[in-house]
Amino acid sequence: MGVKSFDQAADTYDQWYLLNPVILRMEREAISRLGLSGLGLDVGCGTGVLTPSGTIGLDPSMPMLRRARSRGLEVVRARAEHLPFSDATFDHLLMTAAISFFQDREATMEEAGRVLRHGGIMGVCILNANSSWGEFYALKGREGHPIYSSAYLLDVDELGELMARHGMEVDLTVSCLHRAPGESLEGDQVVLGGDDGGFVCVRGMKGHARG
Repeated sequence: MGVKSFDQAADTYDQWYLLNPVILRMEREAISRLGLSGLGLDVGCGTGVLTPSGTIGLDPSMPMLRRARSRGLEVVRARAEHLPFSDATFDHLLMTAAISFFQDREATMEEAGRVLRHGGIMGVCILNANSSWGEFYALKGREGHPIYSSAYLLDVDELGELMARHGMEVDLTVSCLHRAPGESLEGDQVVLGGDDGGFVCVRGMKGHARG
């Protein structure tokens, strides 16, 4: 999708998390369970609301990057399909929901694998298409939402296959948001090995693609 929609949403993007602090806490916890360490890059970081401290944020939207920079993050303006870094630069690479909005997911994953060192960790988090949250956002898209109308929501199997095609050996899933939108999240937990939540992170190590 075009960058303009994200430019226009930059000033209000974080308001949803301010109204839903439990969701913000759970998504941040899910990301932390991926065990990312060393020099990292968050591709499609947006406002940086989910970017771990010390990770470089990358996004094509300058208004979004201004928000990320205000959080103390180092930021780079670029597209995911053309990363301005040398091969094997990073120890880990993160994408949080952004994979659904990239124009070319295959090129994005190819570039992500290129800048990740051998043995490095890739964590990709999605709004799970096979969940009540996925259905919620898909409906928003069909109703003409300025951002979700251009989204392609993946399920966990699709994401795992995409990562494997680009040399990632998937070894962990982490999920949260197991209740439907509008339902109380009291008692909901971040689950290691879970793949049925509305927000699911998949971890892979850069190695060899499956045959």
